[in-house]
Order: sequence, then C-alpha cells, then structure tokens
Amino acid sequence: QDDFENAMSSSSTPGPSKQLVLCRNDEQDAMMESFQKELGKDEYLIDGKPATIVRGSMGWFLEVLHPDVCKGNGLQKMCQQFLNIPIQQCIAFGDGDNDLEFIQMAGKGIVMNNGRKCVKD
Repeated sequence: QDDFENAMSSSSTPGPSKQLVLCRNDEQDAMMESFQKELGKDEYLIDGKPATIVRGSMGWFLEVLHPDVCKGNGLQKMCQQFLNIPIQQCIAFGDGDNDLEFIQMAGKGIVMNNGRKCVKD
C-alpha cells in the first residue's frame, strides 16, 4: 500500500511537492472528487491538512500538492529571500486552478482571457 502522507511529509528524505495523475478529459471531475474524498481522510492529512488537488490546465491531468505548496508561497519566498521587495509590488498572470493563490497574493493579479472560470471568479 502506498504511504502518501510519508511521501509528502518525510523530513529525512524530501518527498515530492507535487504528483501528477493522468486522466482523460471526461474523467477529470470524477477523479478530482474521488481524490478529494480519499485524501481528506484523517490518515492522509499532513500536519492536519489535506493535500491540495487542482485540475491541470490542459484537462488531462490532476496535480496533487503538499498543502503548503502553491505558486503564491513561491512568489512570496522569491520576493522576500531573493528580490528583497514586498509581494505587493509584484504582478502575477495566470489561467489555471494552480494559479489562484499566486494571483490572490500578488499586489496585482491578472487572469488571462482563456482562464478557468474558478480563477476568474
């Protein structure tokens, strides 16, 4: 049996921060619902939080992410540690589910015309 929690949170061996699950376009919603239900169970929580599951922008995969991994956190780290500027001075452009926090955390967030509805809302 796979040990998802150990793979995602192991400190002795850095686990993956992202796993891709390949699926057909017409299976994506059902797969997402199934993963959210299964990974929301207590035995799969990481530090009390479920993994983040987002639709791949191309429609044929899902991304399963450590709960603390998102583009927004990456932008914040880049601004603080490498650029030495406040995140409010950044502009973020995105179109997919995995861009949501990125767009929200930046000083100016812009959703592309072809962006998914859940990001535009």
